[in-house]
Amino acid sequence: MCIRDRMYSAIGVVNCTYHPVGDTDSEAVFCAILHALKAEFHTLPTLPVLYQTPQRLCAEIVSRKESQSIVNFLLGCGQYTLFAYSWPGARP
Repeated sequence: MCIRDRMYSAIGVVNCTYHPVGDTDSEAVFCAILHALKAEFHTLPTLPVLYQTPQRLCAEIVSRKESQSIVNFLLGCGQYTLFAYSWPGARP
């Protein structure tokens, strides 16, 4: 199973709208997060709910290998809102 399929199954993504451009795990994780957000919300949620959702999704992704996972991304929501996430695991 490729990294993209593992990430998608980790957070329950079934239908794929977003596709990574390359083969990196970073792109697969980010697309999986976008898929999960699209599946969970049909309209824009409140900012506190939107803030909690990527936190939960990332916790699910890194829970399998917390000490080895490194996840960093920025997620924009409109003109004035930007979320930053970082899970500082370690490289083997």
